[in-house]
Amino acid sequence: MTYTDLCPMCGLLREMDLSGFRTVVVNPEGKKQTVLTRVYHCRQCASFARVEEVSDTPDNRQDVVLDQDDSWVKELYWEVIQNRVCRKCMDGDGKGNCRLPVGEWCPVETFLPQLVSVVGSVTSDTYDAYVVALRNTVCAQCEHQHPDGMCRKRHDLECALDRYYPMVIEAIEEIGVLVESGRSATIRR
Repeated sequence: MTYTDLCPMCGLLREMDLSGFRTVVVNPEGKKQTVLTRVYHCRQCASFARVEEVSDTPDNRQDVVLDQDDSWVKELYWEVIQNRVCRKCMDGDGKGNCRLPVGEWCPVETFLPQLVSVVGSVTSDTYDAYVVALRNTVCAQCEHQHPDGMCRKRHDLECALDRYYPMVIEAIEEIGVLVESGRSATIRR
């Protein structure tokens, strides 16, 4: 079966490649049920298009290549961040590609696993709580931060993570809710 959908990168209807994975969730009645998460990528440019979760039935598994590990999660976070954050970054090309000078690196990409963990650990609704968590974990590991907590890159507004942290939080939280909830949804660009 051929699947077509709007590719957010191409801006056109394109054929989609379909992959997926199974998870066990507890439904509203308190019973465990297996859910199939189907992930759509543009066949033309390989960009992430959307994800949906459906009942794990033979009909819904048709044409799905099931992943055997959780590397899709990291890829999903990075693709959405590239589409939402990197496209707007002043160090990028407007298409999600980084244009940092040779020898420099993007802290959003470098610290992505830690960022997912940090954002997921914050239980407050205040932005300050997210910043404190960021400074105490990610910034504490960064080579640009001094032992006294000062950071020249942050001070000079040269840290992409600090500049775009609210957008990063929003993307990570939305994906986290989707991945853990078992709902069908399309990732907003």
